Amino acid sequence: MFGHIFPTQNLDGFYQVFKGAPFGNDNAKKNRQAEMDVLAVANRIPPKPPRPEKFSQPGGQTVEGLYEVALKSKPEFDAKIAGLAKGLNAEVSKDFDSAMADFASGKTGTTVIMGPVKGQKRVEEKAWDYAKENGGKPDFTQIGDILRCTVAVDHVDDFDKAFEGLQKQGFSFGREPKIRMTKPTSAGYHDVMINATLSTGHVVEVQVNTKKMLLAKSEAHAHYEKQRTIEGRAVKENRPPTKEEQSELDSLIKVQKKIYAKAWKDSGG
Repeated sequence: MFGHIFPTQNLDGFYQVFKGAPFGNDNAKKNRQAEMDVLAVANRIPPKPPRPEKFSQPGGQTVEGLYEVALKSKPEFDAKIAGLAKGLNAEVSKDFDSAMADFASGKTGTTVIMGPVKGQKRVEEKAWDYAKENGGKPDFTQIGDILRCTVAVDHVDDFDKAFEGLQKQGFSFGREPKIRMTKPTSAGYHDVMINATLSTGHVVEVQVNTKKMLLAKSEAHAHYEKQRTIEGRAVKENRPPTKEEQSELDSLIKVQKKIYAKAWKDSGG
């Protein structure tokens, strides 16, 4: 994505150069224009680039310490997200399934979904993802989604408005945001994922995505969980996937790509 190709601090100049430049088909143009709009707002959110690629959670030396800081930080996070929702004129939902049902029915308008505090068992599993860089031991300092929410918008062109809301609420980036609009994950998933830092130093997660992509994520979830299980087992055992595992991974990713490609197109991407 452009944030990796060009220094973000020089974005304003590049934004003017690329605005209206030929990028191929209409969808590609729209994607790149929408991404440039998001990057233009992101450039105004502290700290100024270059931002770190990683963060380190306070208290993350142990899972207990991590949760202690997270729970202390929750009131501030809740207040900021309430302000974000108000500024976006968004509905707030604490029930993911209910929100998904509303999206499936065609309900329009921005919705902020407040996720529950992430369970300790899942956090302990996820910490193994970072074991390779931590001497083969789980690393809780890299877990940034114990406190999390999702901003669900109707269209790709609405992403920049969500970023403007984050800026107004005084959020700062804990690391460089992942803006996967023109360059999705290996499974074809598009979104914008932000790790923001609160006054306690605790890092939280805010995802921004379209309702169509969130519905697709629910559809693809079972395939993704199988993928994570296979990959996680290989990481934990400090080995590459076996031939059979890789074949299954390829099949799982192929199915996810098909699901996400349709959803992104239906979102205006």
